[in-house]
Amino acid sequence: MNEKKILIARIFEDFDGGTPSRFGVFKRLDPDRFETICVFLEKLSDEPNELEEAGYNVFYISDSEVRGVFAGIRAVCKLASILKENRVDIIHCHKHKPTVIGTLAAMLADVPVVISQVHGISRTRNWRRKLINMVILKRVAKMIAVGQAVRDDIIATNPCVDPSKVFSEGNSIEYDYYSKPNGSAADAKAAIGLSPSVFAFGTVGRLVPTKGQKFLIEAFATVKKNVPNAVLVIAGDGPLKSALATQAASLYLADSVIFLGKRGDISQVLKAFDAFVMSSISEGIPRAMLEAMASGIPCIGTNGSGIPEIIPDDNFGLKVEPANAAQLAHAMIRIAHLSLEQRQKLVNVGRDRIKNCFSHELVAQKLSQLYSQLHQSPNAVPKKG
Repeated sequence: MNEKKILIARIFEDFDGGTPSRFGVFKRLDPDRFETICVFLEKLSDEPNELEEAGYNVFYISDSEVRGVFAGIRAVCKLASILKENRVDIIHCHKHKPTVIGTLAAMLADVPVVISQVHGISRTRNWRRKLINMVILKRVAKMIAVGQAVRDDIIATNPCVDPSKVFSEGNSIEYDYYSKPNGSAADAKAAIGLSPSVFAFGTVGRLVPTKGQKFLIEAFATVKKNVPNAVLVIAGDGPLKSALATQAASLYLADSVIFLGKRGDISQVLKAFDAFVMSSISEGIPRAMLEAMASGIPCIGTNGSGIPEIIPDDNFGLKVEPANAAQLAHAMIRIAHLSLEQRQKLVNVGRDRIKNCFSHELVAQKLSQLYSQLHQSPNAVPKKG
């Protein structure tokens, strides 16, 4: 007689036309042991959903943003109905809002196991979240952190959380997709309007203060004097775009700092970079750096939070202190002057590290073990009452 599959409901905040980054993980779960349904609290796009196209059952709670008490109550009730109807064994919530709504719905639907996944640093950012967490997280069986730095941050900012409940899963990417040869660097540069002769420093991320791009542009002003053929390519969008463009112009870098905006072809954009720079003040384990390293690009990062988990020492890349433009400029100049042999060594050890430590296969294996352990535990979370 076949053993009953463990049914997992993945709860995401919104569908905006993209595919959840963890799809690469849960599609690798053993289909003979696990079944997954996906729930989005908010449907913000009419674009095709890749999860539905891949054959997953997908549910949407609301066609608009879930805001306010009454919208939250409706979302809890609708989600509870979905959980009960599908006889879900475990709900796996991604980020804060899905954790709150998912945990309350699980209580109504008698789902025995709730997992909350935290994707970055400083997510318990205000007193309101602290108060909510004090209540909600008591009902959570396990919290998953994408890296040790995120785990440490969860424990430090939530005294109500038992440290033994916080599990460091690590972040992961589709290694083979980013590491495979796919066109030349010259073609990739031409596609974004660059000459093949330039040395392209690149970064990918939202244009927000915590990403530290203002320090990167400040550093690049020094780099440009030492590496005349250098350009800085910034892929991403956000509220600081205008301020960063103004900063670049004030440093006479308007022609050398290229803002690409948000891109859907990051794997191709990365191939145009000669070096990748992550100037963040704080980070979890940034997927952009994992993707860059897997793509064979020498990397520079800050010592902020989770980046040292990717670059433990100079054998894997260069590190500088956060918010230190002088150190960042020195590292950028240093990496631009590496010999071909030195560059190739960084590329080789970097790729090996991503393949061995940050692949979807590795994280899926950890997750399978966690699901099985929690499913077997009869007291994963306190009962109602």
